[in-house]
Amino acid sequence: MFRHDGTVPPAGILDDAFEEIAASSVSTERYTSEAFHRLEVEHIWKKLWQVAGWAQDIPNPGDVMTYDVADMAAMIVRQPDGSLRAFHNSCLHRGMRICNDAVRLGSLRCPFHGFAWGLDGQSKIVTERWDFPELAGRDMSLPQFQVAEWQGYVFINPDPDAPPLATYLGGLPKQWEEAGWSLHDRFKAVHVTKKIRANWKVAQEAFMEFFHGNFVHHGSIVPAAPAEAMRQDVFPGEPHFARGVGVAGVLTEQGEPVLAREQKAVDHFIAYYAPELAGCSEFTVEPGQTAREKIAEITIRKFRNDLGADLSPMNRFDMIDYVWYNVFPNFMPWPTLGYPLGYWFLPDGGPSRCTMDIILLLPFGGERPPSAKRVIIEADEACGPAMGPIGYILDEDMANMERIQRGLEASATGVINLSLCNEVRLRHFHRTLGHYVGEASAPAANSAGE
Repeated sequence: MFRHDGTVPPAGILDDAFEEIAASSVSTERYTSEAFHRLEVEHIWKKLWQVAGWAQDIPNPGDVMTYDVADMAAMIVRQPDGSLRAFHNSCLHRGMRICNDAVRLGSLRCPFHGFAWGLDGQSKIVTERWDFPELAGRDMSLPQFQVAEWQGYVFINPDPDAPPLATYLGGLPKQWEEAGWSLHDRFKAVHVTKKIRANWKVAQEAFMEFFHGNFVHHGSIVPAAPAEAMRQDVFPGEPHFARGVGVAGVLTEQGEPVLAREQKAVDHFIAYYAPELAGCSEFTVEPGQTAREKIAEITIRKFRNDLGADLSPMNRFDMIDYVWYNVFPNFMPWPTLGYPLGYWFLPDGGPSRCTMDIILLLPFGGERPPSAKRVIIEADEACGPAMGPIGYILDEDMANMERIQRGLEASATGVINLSLCNEVRLRHFHRTLGHYVGEASAPAANSAGE
């Protein structure tokens, strides 16, 4: 995979990981059944760690972000000491949402009758307290979620008895530390919430394999990053994360590079990602050079021109290649700049609709820019206008999702079949999902045993 690269990739990248997982078939009811959706609410969304947002969206004391999933609502509040607390977003009087969007507050006040709490969730005001004799002596502090941060993301867990985030993530933080990856020097340049007419797992699974690459992304990703140069990793003993790895500009598996093919990949990369650099003679592939080298040069130029960020000291792999993790149940962080993204997926009112949050995390020169405001993109609207080239690639994926959902609902066999290698991350995911919802109570799946 790194045949023509003169630099050394980060620690652990060359070591692929694989486990033969028996979940070859999965019931379509996992995507279509209201009963299974309720199992997920009870055993996944109410019990496990999940990403609520980007921490730099609430950098100052009193900053609040909201997070909603299934029948739960949270508000995450930056404290005066810089820590975070997360509360149920429901007034203890008559249930009014206390916060309805991102905001900066001095206290948490219900807009309906004025009940109020401090930023720490302790009760400050019970309006007309004399009229609530039953509340005398009762603890009126706001119920809390567990909350933690990792790599700039805010995580919450509704279960007060769940193990801490560090335990849940297993060996993932160590992998990132050993590879030298950090998102703390990035800023959120784009944030969109895309509404999708499909189950949240249909949407997420589109990004857990690249088996579809030659058919869906043949005109976008593949010319400069062939599907054959993508790899899917699962790690025995790690139920909560798996990894994809791909490289840019590695086009020749054996023998010497063919200059015409290398140049075609470079020209495509420029046309798709940096059209302003078209026609620059310095990006001509000369004998002894490869597309990979030129793609790195183009990337350095573009980030310097667009963001004032100097990538020249960076490891080439971190600069132009792709690593994308999936963290159970619904989070996908991308640590490298090949695609500097973050995804999380949520059900949206039932089994056949979901949302996908997409953020673009970029390096910067000088002072940290403010986080971009979230933009909601409806199911029939495209991502491209809001996100540029990466958005147009996402639109290629979005075009399939509703069709997949409709096909699952019309399935004659009641199962989907997963390949052993290309879709090993899906097998890994469904094994973990079955573990949490309880295989005995979940819809049956052929060969889906532990």
